[in-house]
Amino acid sequence: VTGSPCETLILGRSNNPDDKNVDHDQLWLKLLGARSQRFLMCAMCSNNSIRREEFERFGLLNIHAYSLQDVRTSRDGKHRLVKLRNPWGG
Repeated sequence: VTGSPCETLILGRSNNPDDKNVDHDQLWLKLLGARSQRFLMCAMCSNNSIRREEFERFGLLNIHAYSLQDVRTSRDGKHRLVKLRNPWGG
């Protein structure tokens, strides 16, 4: 436990009212700022309405947490890149 305040944002659920109100540009700026301040960040895949194979197609596991190690914008500025690490080492 770091003792620092934390923030949780649940995205990708059609029945989640917060998801409809997310400004993805603001979220990206927040992630970039958190990274520049070296905050601990994590991400989780957790969706029972999406089949396991859909996550695996992208190399992810459903109902699994990852450390979010880096966020960057591509050199051409067209892509937002997120570097995840599987704590299980897989």
